[in-house]
Amino acid sequence: MAGLTSITASALAAHQARIPSTQDEIYNPQYDSAVYPAAGTTQLNFFALPIGQGVTSAPGGVGAKTENDTNLTNAGLLPLGNQFYCTGVEIQFFPGVVPGTGPTADAVFIGQFWNDLYAFSKSGWLRFRIQNRDYILDAPMINFPSTKRLAGVASATSTLTAGAATLDQIQYATLAGIPYNIVPVWIESNQSFQLSLNWIAAVALPSTVAARIFVRLIGRLIRNAQ
Repeated sequence: MAGLTSITASALAAHQARIPSTQDEIYNPQYDSAVYPAAGTTQLNFFALPIGQGVTSAPGGVGAKTENDTNLTNAGLLPLGNQFYCTGVEIQFFPGVVPGTGPTADAVFIGQFWNDLYAFSKSGWLRFRIQNRDYILDAPMINFPSTKRLAGVASATSTLTAGAATLDQIQYATLAGIPYNIVPVWIESNQSFQLSLNWIAAVALPSTVAARIFVRLIGRLIRNAQ
């Protein structure tokens, strides 16, 4: 079995922490999150409120946004000395109901993980705008799958005890397909950008439980050396 090769001096130089007056480049998607109300909404705006503002969307969380919600530090702008090379976008939708249900005689949540995701994925449109120009305008939400998912197995069992039926179920679904890549666009530190999810009418979630959405701009962050 061949061992690992050593790192060359030129490779080290290409990836060293930069000296003053230079820049470095890292893979660093820009992300933001929001609560999707159980009753639906007609618009959700992302990248408008940075860390320390707004309200966290984390389940059980209280207070303003933290890095658990977003990595945006300026409202709708990149910090001075930072630029972003954007190559695509993805949506991560997390229903408020858990993938596993039961044992219960109440079937209200059976299949609702799938139902919530389906209701969301077949509706709405996404608009990504830099300053006053659209770079993405597409519909519906199923077009923006994430490259990440929860992998595993699913099962369901049914039991009849003393005349009452109970059901255990493990269910999971996610948006799937090729990543939504775009012709790369370069966002300067002084350029405003915004992303919105829009609906002509509110789309309620069948489970009647609020969900959580992450939107991620895929790309590389180019930073001036400190």
